Amino acid sequence: MAFDKIELMIKAVITMAFDKLKALIRESSDYLQQDEALICEQNLGSLKTVTVVYTLILSAYTILAFTFFQSQVLNFIYLICLAVQYSVDGLIFYLLRKKAMKAREVQHLCSCMSIMIASFVILVSIFPFPERPAIFFAPVLVGISVIFILSFHRQVILLSCYMAVYCVLVICFKAQNAVRYDIWAAIPSYAISVVCAYNIAVLRLRDYRSRLRFQQLSIIDKPTGVFNKATTEELCDIYLKHLDKNSRCALIILDMDNFKDINDSYGHLEGDRVLSKIGTILQDNFHKDDVVGRIGGDEFLVLMKGIKDREAAVRRGHELITKANAAFPAFSRPQISCSLGIAVSEAGNDYPTLFQKADEALYEAKKRGKSQWAIYSIAEK
Repeated sequence: MAFDKIELMIKAVITMAFDKLKALIRESSDYLQQDEALICEQNLGSLKTVTVVYTLILSAYTILAFTFFQSQVLNFIYLICLAVQYSVDGLIFYLLRKKAMKAREVQHLCSCMSIMIASFVILVSIFPFPERPAIFFAPVLVGISVIFILSFHRQVILLSCYMAVYCVLVICFKAQNAVRYDIWAAIPSYAISVVCAYNIAVLRLRDYRSRLRFQQLSIIDKPTGVFNKATTEELCDIYLKHLDKNSRCALIILDMDNFKDINDSYGHLEGDRVLSKIGTILQDNFHKDDVVGRIGGDEFLVLMKGIKDREAAVRRGHELITKANAAFPAFSRPQISCSLGIAVSEAGNDYPTLFQKADEALYEAKKRGKSQWAIYSIAEK
């Protein structure tokens, strides 16, 4: 019975470990895609530094090898690796000057650089002095695991390949007394390198989540969950500046009727609850690519992208008024309703112009009473 419990516990621990590992691999891949611009920049910086430093070290060791070591094999390895490295240096700096590198291309270059360093260390650890224990492989393996930002699974695959190739070559070509030392030294270094890769991946994911959280806090209006005014205006301005001449969009300004009565009669906490409800309605009823934001105390803005005609904006505006009214039945508080101003634009209209037209339409709607909408089409003026 006790053994059954122990077996179940072991299975549970293994299952939990595999689940965490799969989650890390998935999150690591997503992180590389979502934050690829910053990762590309950091990898480029690391690639330039590592390339220069490694080339200088390799050049210095080549001179020392010819000066102090009487080994033709060692000298040959250094010359070949140095020639290859100079060629790679030229290629890397040519590509960096020639064009802007894509994130995937930078990842491949970083992987190639890692492979070249590992290959050199493996060669000099085995062939020149097969009777001597290797001293470089273990620390280099650990260092390689942290110098570039790669996905966790790619990093583990590379480290495992280095370890496998190294062990096979050690067993095949090194003297018996050196084999035991090299294998036993390589095993903990491999384990440490994988742990380092894991910890680095976890730390980078935590940093990314923190930055993402702070970014969201800086662009989101807390009571409503939609974009704040500055972010809303910036997104609208960017979209309209790049709007294709054959595309159309609609800008909707929503103003809440009787909102002041809610604050005066029931307090600001109740007012925040109403604002939150409106924010939820807006997010639920517009596409995720549309811009939804709060631009004032009781005013919201929606930029509908890629509409076919003005009737689509009118239909959506009418639905919005109906749903907002249904969300706030009268009962014991003043009836909350919404009024809308809609402006439909084509290419060539900037954000201030389109906003002014929507604001004029809202003014016309407010003059008609509550729960009203009005549309202003620039194309018709």
